[in-house]
Amino acid sequence: MALPERRTAAILKQLNYLKIVEGFRGRSGGYILKRPLDKISLFDIYKWTSSSTDIAECVKEDGFCSKQAQAVCKILIAFKLLETKMETELNAIKLDSFL
Repeated sequence: MALPERRTAAILKQLNYLKIVEGFRGRSGGYILKRPLDKISLFDIYKWTSSSTDIAECVKEDGFCSKQAQAVCKILIAFKLLETKMETELNAIKLDSFL
């Protein structure tokens, strides 16, 4: 899967701003990671490149529930559990495991 050049540039700009990568200009330019691969998880990448890590609006701390049922909603409980499991699993996978 190829990312469009504009999207790739935007992601790299964001990662540079967050001091995750360092960019070099010129003919030999490019980007390097500023952290070792074994210190970067898939969850890190997910949160750096996503506008939100919430899987549903209602999971947010100030989330909106059209049914006004946050206290008893089984879907909300399931989403929160899923979100916690996803974060745990993605945090356990480091980039060095792909090499």
